[in-house]
Amino acid sequence: MNTVLLINPHYHRNWQYGVDAYSFPIGLLSLATVLSRAGFQPVIVDACVDENFMDTIRRYLPDTLFAGLSVMTPQVPHALEIAAEIRNASPDTPLVWGGIHPTLYPESVTHPLCDAVAVGEGEDTAVDLARAIWDGRDLEGVAGLVLADAGRGVVRTAARPLCDMDALPWIDYRLIDAEKYIYTWSLQELRMVRVIPVPAARGCPWHCTFCINTTINAERRYRTRDTADLLDEIAHLVREYNLEMVILSDEEFFADRGRVEAFLEGIEARNLQHIRFNATCRVNHFRRGYIDASFLKRLRQCGFVNLVFGFESGSPDCLEIIRKEITVEQGLHAARLLASENFMAVWGFIMAIPGETRRDLVKTLRVMEKIRKLSRDNYFIGPQIFRPYPGSELYRRALESGLDEPEDLAAWGRQEFTGEGWIGSGELLWIRPEDRALVEYVNYIAPVYYNRRYLGARSVKRVFHGVLRTLFRLRLSLGCWVFPVEHRIRRYFSSR
Repeated sequence: MNTVLLINPHYHRNWQYGVDAYSFPIGLLSLATVLSRAGFQPVIVDACVDENFMDTIRRYLPDTLFAGLSVMTPQVPHALEIAAEIRNASPDTPLVWGGIHPTLYPESVTHPLCDAVAVGEGEDTAVDLARAIWDGRDLEGVAGLVLADAGRGVVRTAARPLCDMDALPWIDYRLIDAEKYIYTWSLQELRMVRVIPVPAARGCPWHCTFCINTTINAERRYRTRDTADLLDEIAHLVREYNLEMVILSDEEFFADRGRVEAFLEGIEARNLQHIRFNATCRVNHFRRGYIDASFLKRLRQCGFVNLVFGFESGSPDCLEIIRKEITVEQGLHAARLLASENFMAVWGFIMAIPGETRRDLVKTLRVMEKIRKLSRDNYFIGPQIFRPYPGSELYRRALESGLDEPEDLAAWGRQEFTGEGWIGSGELLWIRPEDRALVEYVNYIAPVYYNRRYLGARSVKRVFHGVLRTLFRLRLSLGCWVFPVEHRIRRYFSSR
């Protein structure tokens, strides 16, 4: 009896297999790897991929030490359903909740379907917890837990320090059927390619007010892996899985230019230039002596074909609100330099943040238009409707504006989460009612307009998209946003 179930619930109630996007469960894979090294039998059950996930869970329950649920906020409703099924099938199996949501709301442990909360990074906690249950020891001796006690209420065990990135073993992707995840659509090649994400760092040194990093990583600790070890792992995965691309899982891969230079030297030394790399970057790094034209050429030679940016807003006022620590001109300078070197970039933008006005949103759309005209290879994410992440500074501002926060885990479980996040435009209480129609319009039409190259469609739909783009271009050039109804037409036909 040394099995540990590690479960990844759905992200919303109407999950559709083969339609909704899913990704490698990297967090659970890391937990499973250290548990396996410690002599336990981890079993990852990904409900996003396994249509018969409850049958899988029931098969392993008789030998299970504990069932761990990795839960982000939109996953709470399905996590509760799974926990109820486990409790009914095996009442004595401990239910341990981990991940972002229970870390932010450790009082979730008072719910009858939650026996313990693992706070923060869970590798060491998972191993110590499994050993304690195996030995029959009191769980209060396991650091990093929150427990419920009938007499004392919520009990926190000793705090657990952040993991040493270089002490963690390479993730063992054999613990899942990697072939179910490995093919990803390549925007560069417009085809499916073999890709694996590889953790390169944890944390973030910046202070964006919409991000939960500022809460769960209050020390602003940005921890990178040893570069040589990271490259050795990548070389191993390329051979093992015949990879074509690697996604560097890192909030800020270019935070240290010296580290990036060492990485490029390592690529050349290991003859990995044929592998394409995808990494995040910031526009304020585009300056002389950091990222300039010659450095972009070097990146391309070493396989970097796609850089991802969080530009977020074309409004200086909104950039101040979200404390992005960039300027609009820095963003446009980066876009111009990338276009001059025929470099593909993915640009992320958000809208409807507390404090944003209609004028601010239009500024964002016009900045996006400038970037679009620079290169047909630019790809845009959004502007997406702001998601108030619990724990972030802007979440607290949203609460002050009237957003209703569920009072406990059961109430979170009653939320109607969607694939885009847990809030709908009708709940954007900080946005004027007359501006909500524009937010909905942009949410549906902007992807059709800005990403025209990437929209494969039948001839009839292509004509329809062409009409929508023409109307959007007219609105953008004239500044006319009255009666924005085209999105309702697109939404209607998309549902047919």
